Amino acid sequence: MVKQMKKKIIYTFILAAFIFSTGGCNDPVFYLISQEIPRIEPLVRGSPTNFAVFKDTMYVASGRTLFRYKNNEWGNTLLSNRIVQLAATDSYLYALFFEERGSIILEIKRTATPEAADSWINILSLTNENFSNSKFQTIYSAGNTLFIGAQISNEDRYIVIQVIGDVITYTNISGNISALLRGAAFDGTNIFLCTEGGIYKNGVLIPVPENSNFNFRGIISLDDNSIAAITRNGNLHRISPDFEPEPVTGFNDGRRATGAMAVWQDTNDPQNRILLVGRQDISLSSSGFTFGYVELILDAAGGISAVDTFRTPGVHQPSTIDDNSIYVSSLGKIPINHIFQTPVNVDGERVLFASTQQDGVWSVRGRPNNSSPHWNAEGGQ
Repeated sequence: MVKQMKKKIIYTFILAAFIFSTGGCNDPVFYLISQEIPRIEPLVRGSPTNFAVFKDTMYVASGRTLFRYKNNEWGNTLLSNRIVQLAATDSYLYALFFEERGSIILEIKRTATPEAADSWINILSLTNENFSNSKFQTIYSAGNTLFIGAQISNEDRYIVIQVIGDVITYTNISGNISALLRGAAFDGTNIFLCTEGGIYKNGVLIPVPENSNFNFRGIISLDDNSIAAITRNGNLHRISPDFEPEPVTGFNDGRRATGAMAVWQDTNDPQNRILLVGRQDISLSSSGFTFGYVELILDAAGGISAVDTFRTPGVHQPSTIDDNSIYVSSLGKIPINHIFQTPVNVDGERVLFASTQQDGVWSVRGRPNNSSPHWNAEGGQ
């Protein structure tokens, strides 16, 4: 009897602690649960690549499957090897391929007809005598030029390989760079390369204060032809020919930037633009709402204002992209690697997509059971 009484007391304390911790049905936790929408099974599953646009069609890959999206319709092509990353110029769609043939092989191929699986031509591989001691790791395009980030094997040295036009040329940018290539951007005149060790303008490292360690992870060209770059610790810089070493704004919450950057533009009000910057918790834990992205309202010209500060959707101010409470309980829980908004389609729409780290491709759409646009896995509907 005494033992049963003790158990009842323990259970009562546990129940009381639970009620106290949740604070009743008016607590935000219960509200968030009530706002959650069942996830759609993603059309593009797993850990998708970045997005690239080639000949008015958006491409994204997962595993060996190359997906294409145009005018609200999806198609796909199964390729021979796993795709790591995509990039596009006016003439070609490029892909960094991964294959394991006794040892890890990384190859760079291109095609002018992505729908045909047999149209991909190998332009660079580790067997190339010029790069036999290199390991290709990233590819980006800017100014109709392909840039390849490579590491010298077994050395803490990196190079950037430049591919121009139909004729492949192998040009090292500033010789050896200090860290891996993380992005490229074009302002209409200059090409800026983003590396973990600094920003390069037209192949020359832009000077920064002595002993600075910016650790850049992403770069983007804005609509006013200005350039913005984000560091790993979430500090945003406005990059100009003179370079401003002091950040314009930062996360200021201890979280990290994933490198994902994109401009969302309101289809009905083109001057309404928001810079989206992906972030993640340092612990990489999926508990809590510390992922997704933060927003930066851009000025009428599409540039960064001196008074801009990041805001978290659903916390600081309302977002015009999505219902805030639904965002917090959906994409706000998930780390994302890439964000992208498509060009205007035949219906006059621009769809915003996100490539998550493990949960496939998501998009903002009105769903059959809820007509208001909100984030959910892209189901091809």
